[in-house]
Amino acid sequence: VAEGIRLLKAATYAAAIDPETGMIDMEQLIVGMGAARRKRNKEIESMLQELIAEAGPEGMVTVDDLKVKLNERLGEKKDQISNDNEFFSALRAVEEQGLIRRQGKQIELR
Repeated sequence: VAEGIRLLKAATYAAAIDPETGMIDMEQLIVGMGAARRKRNKEIESMLQELIAEAGPEGMVTVDDLKVKLNERLGEKKDQISNDNEFFSALRAVEEQGLIRRQGKQIELR
């Protein structure tokens, strides 16, 4: 019984640790995403909004161009380059806000 309790505590501790900060983050257990990751997703969303706004009056940009520009901007800030999951998650969030419309690989500013 003692070993079962120890294993349960170890598993809970491992699940509650935010891999980016190394600290216990109970929100990660509740929400499924740590505070640091949520903050980074918001930063990427706002950068995407800025990049789309910079697209100019034509308001069209491709997904690949947008990802390249985002990674360049992150590189300028000496930040870690975004992976596909982060990028497409942020892109979906911006799309759900009604700021863009995606058709295949084209993104249109609304």
